[in-house]
Amino acid sequence: KKTFDGYTVEAVAFESLPGFFVTGNLYRPTGKYKKQSLAAILMPHGHFPKEDDYGRFQRDVQYGAATMAKMGALVFAYDMVGWGESQQLPHKHSKVLAFQTWNSMRALDFILSFPEADPARVAVTGASGGGTQSFMLAALDDRVKVAMPVVMVSAHFFGGCSCESGMPVHKNGNTVYTNAEITCSIAPRPLLLISDGNDWTRDSETVEY
Repeated sequence: KKTFDGYTVEAVAFESLPGFFVTGNLYRPTGKYKKQSLAAILMPHGHFPKEDDYGRFQRDVQYGAATMAKMGALVFAYDMVGWGESQQLPHKHSKVLAFQTWNSMRALDFILSFPEADPARVAVTGASGGGTQSFMLAALDDRVKVAMPVVMVSAHFFGGCSCESGMPVHKNGNTVYTNAEITCSIAPRPLLLISDGNDWTRDSETVEY
């Protein structure tokens, strides 16, 4: 456990299946808090492979998680399967999307196990593959009260990686479902779509929204 200005960071490992581990960092505001007084936020990361800007240790993830913890939230940033310390399956595994989404559900169990976590204020946000996890988790688990997928809710682009469009999750016979259609199933819970304005989500305001 490390203590910084207004927040702490702890290394975490727990089993989501027997012998299969989720690894990550838990960010908490300093001080003592009453029961169910803190929002709980999951932060799955995306495909950020630079050696000095990697996965859950990416600057954006660390800054975002630390800022939200300082504002009074419990935040859990965790590894994608096959990234960081999660090395029990390769990321290109044919069922990685299922394993990763299962890990996200169990990460939600973990963060809600803290007495100070408020089950009425649960959010998930991430970019790239973390954006895919954000809307997949919210679509499947109604404990998520608000989702903020970043740059992945496209009507024409799935992502291409096994963790985003594997198995294949977008197809049923001859019918193809888009990320936008899957994300629609989160309704009527709140959703914030974030585009960088210059990728496959450039038309979010006029098409997907």
